[in-house]
Amino acid sequence: MTNLKRAVAAVLLVAAVGGSSGVAWAVDPGLACASELNAVDTAIVDGVFLGKNASTDESNLRAKLEAAAAKVGLRKYDDAVDKLHNISDTATALANAPKQKLEDASGINEAVRTAISCIGGL
Repeated sequence: MTNLKRAVAAVLLVAAVGGSSGVAWAVDPGLACASELNAVDTAIVDGVFLGKNASTDESNLRAKLEAAAAKVGLRKYDDAVDKLHNISDTATALANAPKQKLEDASGINEAVRTAISCIGGL
């Protein structure tokens, strides 16, 4: 299976099982940096989102992660890194908002840094 097909299959699988179900999705283990990308998803799922839009905020971060994984599958590593930076920036903004929307962004940000390091080595 090509990397493109793997990325598409991973995205379709997440959509089929309900990407925002609160259960971590798994990146195809054949995809480069799969364990690091899965760790980002776990950090997002483990995050304590606050307020009436908590589930939407979490879903949006996970959608950004799905897009980053798809970019890795397409070997568009710079785009994947940009999407991961966006996840980190968004998590930080949610945590630092005047009306806090994420209890702590540090777990997400650390997982993102690790994933970026992995992708940077490709």
